[in-house]
Amino acid sequence: GGSVPIAGDNIVIPLGKTVIWDVVTPALGSLTIAGSLIADTTKDLGLTAKNVVVSGTWRIGDSEASPYTKNASITINGAMPGTVDPTATARSIQITGNCDFYGIMPVTFAKLSATAESAATSLTLDTATGWKSGDRVAIAPTTWYGASNTDERILSADASGASVSLTVGVSARRWGQMQYVTDAGLSLTPGTLTKSAATPTIDWDATPKTIDERAEVINLTRNIVIQAPNDSDFTTNGFGVHTM
Repeated sequence: GGSVPIAGDNIVIPLGKTVIWDVVTPALGSLTIAGSLIADTTKDLGLTAKNVVVSGTWRIGDSEASPYTKNASITINGAMPGTVDPTATARSIQITGNCDFYGIMPVTFAKLSATAESAATSLTLDTATGWKSGDRVAIAPTTWYGASNTDERILSADASGASVSLTVGVSARRWGQMQYVTDAGLSLTPGTLTKSAATPTIDWDATPKTIDERAEVINLTRNIVIQAPNDSDFTTNGFGVHTM
């Protein structure tokens, strides 16, 4: 009809029709993609719908080699089944066609390469990451189970090589050194380890000779995000987005 959807509209992209997604949409009803919905790769985008059914093609970014580099947020906000007609509003993305989402995929996982003391705001990692200021990271604990929690922190600056800076320091000490089995016992530096005649039954080559208990650091930030609203269906019942 030549007009863009308004809040609450149920949308159908029919077979053979291609629509370019180039806006932040209002809160739609259901969205059915039998044709194609293709993201404009030059813009930040947002889409909110109660549910999405894809029998055609939904694409963000052109390929792994040519990913989408802006920010796209997809919010699926349908009510829990049982409260209303679940076939129309279940909080889900149902796929029998193709969903091809190509976002920026940085290094997502690293480990400490130096121990971080409690309240430290600078972490030294075992690899250069390319992480950006504002990225959200999770830092695993290295104490006994239940003694401390995973920290979620925000980067205060772009990563400098293998170093990252946090806006708030870690809540407790995080171990960040390799340990090596040597003739003299455990060591923080590699040393001589001699196979002895007293251990003829041990599979010497397969036996680990290093211990890696360093804290993992994981980047949680993505430039394409699929999410549910932080409403009572989620906070009370744990009902998030279902993908089928």
